[in-house]
Amino acid sequence: MAPVMIPVNQSTAINIEVRDTDGDTIRCRWAMNSSTVNECGEACAPVSLAKNTTIYPNCTIIITGESIDDWYAVTVIVEDFIDSFSNTPLSSVPIQFLVHVVVPSTNLSQTTPSETINWPIFGTVTSLALLTILALSCCSMWYSSSSNQQQTKMHRIVSH
Repeated sequence: MAPVMIPVNQSTAINIEVRDTDGDTIRCRWAMNSSTVNECGEACAPVSLAKNTTIYPNCTIIITGESIDDWYAVTVIVEDFIDSFSNTPLSSVPIQFLVHVVVPSTNLSQTTPSETINWPIFGTVTSLALLTILALSCCSMWYSSSSNQQQTKMHRIVSH
């Protein structure tokens, strides 16, 4: 995946688009390194990120790059839950990507929306980046194949 480029000294919202096909509640959090689990190796927040970088459960990250050509490693865990009250995830998917701080572009065709976006929780965001990631579970996936035009067989793929 190509790095997400953000303009220097501009608060930027990176929205990680996530969906759950069966409608479970989805939340994002920073990957962590504890005595029992290491989800981020040596690239754990907050040391791998610009100061005051924040992640929200809706998978929006607010980041401000302070110096041109800085690089940040972002390590996020996307989890799905049976409902909005549950604290036990059904599954967890790691996402890692790089953020590169660049000079703001003067070419409007290469910039994110130029208007200021006011988020009640986030404050003022002057740039927006959209990150779309597709993660498929192969634990129980169905596909069809036909041996002839009259008959279609369904096969179940199960990973172990």
